[in-house]
Amino acid sequence: MPRPWSAVPRRWLLPVAAFASAGPVRPNIPLLSAPMLLWVFWRQPWREWLLALLLDAATVLARSMPLILLSRGWSLYRRA
Repeated sequence: MPRPWSAVPRRWLLPVAAFASAGPVRPNIPLLSAPMLLWVFWRQPWREWLLALLLDAATVLARSMPLILLSRGWSLYRRA
């Protein structure tokens, strides 16, 4: 019987949040820390991978939007 979402262990929330929040500021940090994230999730069920991916996407979006707006648009943000 699969575990309900509320029973998913949260020990990986901090590594995922750190991984996602560093990406918009320094794009090389997620690349260099990807092996650590894979190590955290290696033997986890696919639901935890999916939940982590959703958390990662939400964190990247929440962290990127102020940076894009402060740099006066997407094109200037990409050029910087």
